[in-house]
Order: sequence, then structure tokens, then C-alpha cells
Amino acid sequence: KAYSNYLDEAYILLGKAQFYKGNYFNAAEYFSYTTKNYRQNTKSYIEALNWKARSLMQVRRLSEAGSLLDTLAYTIAGLKKNTAEPLATLAQMAIYQHKYTEAISFLKDAIKASNNNPNKIRWTYILAQLSEQQKNFENALLYYRKVEKSNAPFEIYFNANLHRIKINALSGGKTLNRQDELLR
Repeated sequence: KAYSNYLDEAYILLGKAQFYKGNYFNAAEYFSYTTKNYRQNTKSYIEALNWKARSLMQVRRLSEAGSLLDTLAYTIAGLKKNTAEPLATLAQMAIYQHKYTEAISFLKDAIKASNNNPNKIRWTYILAQLSEQQKNFENALLYYRKVEKSNAPFEIYFNANLHRIKINALSGGKTLNRQDELLR
């Protein structure tokens, strides 16, 4: 074994490369190795647990991913930094399990903890969709407006605007003609 300060990050990077290639089993193995051998480095341990859970969720091994996420939630409980991505992964698992109120709670915490603006925008959009699904139209409108006012990519901005118009029409709120709003 070579001793370096960057081996844990290298294994995580190799795992992420396998994940993005679609080789989820290989990715999970890299992350398993990192969690076993670099447990003392909290940042790498949390990141490896998070990505291993994501890999397992991709291949629908939800029970294994759930036990990993329980460990992850326990590990990040007292931390202030590096919790946004794990919280988003916990939200994704809650969505898979149809626990939408838990997912909303995790996403709100992830948005608060994040410094990454594109992730904040994406998570706000997902939060709006979950609120709309829960028939909480006031919060859904609020989150869709936040997405519209942000520097969101065009597709997200456009879809947020369409959903906002739809919710306004459903709730009977004051609107211009829907065609005028769409053209605008």
C-alpha cells in the first residue's frame, strides 16, 4: 500500500466515475472500500457512504441503501458542514418509499446547508413538486416563484412557470388570461 493524503479522494473519484458510467456495482465496491479503510476521515467516510447509498438505490437494492442511510443520518447528526448532499440522498430515499413529508423536511434542511446554487435551485424545484403533490398549493407556488426568480436553467425555469400558471388556474387565483401568461 502506498501512503498518501489523497488515496481516499482517489477511490471516491474512481467510484464516482463508475457511477456516472452506469456501473453501479463497481461504484458501490469502490465506496465500500473507502468506507472500510478510511473511516477515521469523517468527510471521506460521509461522502463514500452517501455515494454507495446512491449506487444501491440505482440498482433498486433499497433495503441495503436504507441501512446505509441510517448510518449516514447518525453520522451527520451533529455536523454543520458537508451535510447537504447526504440530506438530499435521504430525501431521495424518502421519495422512493413514498414518504413525501419526510422528503420535504430533508430537502428544506439540504437547501439550508448547501452552498451550491445549482443544487439549491434543483432541490427547490423538487420541493415545489412535492408540495404540489401533497396539495399544498401555497407552498408550491412559493417554491416555483423562488425557482423563477433564481438563475435557473431554462428548462427548470420554463417548467416552474408552467406549473405556477397551472396552480393559479386550479386555485382560482387572480390571473390574466392563461394564453397571455403563456405568451408572456
